[in-house]
Amino acid sequence: EPVKEEGPEGLEGRRALVTGASGAIGGAIAKLLADAGVRLAIHFNTNEAAADDLLQQITDAGGEGITIGADITDADARSAGHGSIADVLAALQDGPDRTLYRITFHHAGTDPRVALRDDAELTAEDRVALDEALARLDAAAADGPWTSTFLRLIADHDGVRAPDLALRVGESDVPRFKRRVRRLKALGLTESLRVGYRLSPRGRAHLRLDT
Repeated sequence: EPVKEEGPEGLEGRRALVTGASGAIGGAIAKLLADAGVRLAIHFNTNEAAADDLLQQITDAGGEGITIGADITDADARSAGHGSIADVLAALQDGPDRTLYRITFHHAGTDPRVALRDDAELTAEDRVALDEALARLDAAAADGPWTSTFLRLIADHDGVRAPDLALRVGESDVPRFKRRVRRLKALGLTESLRVGYRLSPRGRAHLRLDT
């Protein structure tokens, strides 16, 4: 089937207040929203340093946001795109013009991509499967093949910010650039770093065999 390149529907360009974002789960949610193009207000209770560090990671990756302490002021609310504290609280309520989602988490086991990306012993079958998967991604792109260009770009620029990498390939849509890199990550070919990306052992092995 054709591979869709759109991000999460209806999120890009929106604003979100992420409470408890200085914690592990809140931080992970904030990063996912930022990857989808959401402008963030990152809330913290006492751990301002962790919130600042999270914001730095998000902005380094091309996202936008601010940090907000527990005592939210009207100025904080306006910075997050709301008129007042009351507007922030109202926006967090269910209503006829919005849906309130409750998100729960459970441990589903080790991410299978970790073992996949570390497997650099590519069999003939592995090579065929990877070539076919990359060909499908290329065929689905309206602007033409991109997977080989992205893999070589990441191979040559470990740890470079996503916006800077995107400029190197003439991509003005940074969220789309990041979505494409995530598709390579799903194949075990790339790894996300604190800032930027690098090829995984599997990705390096594929690139060597592809030259």
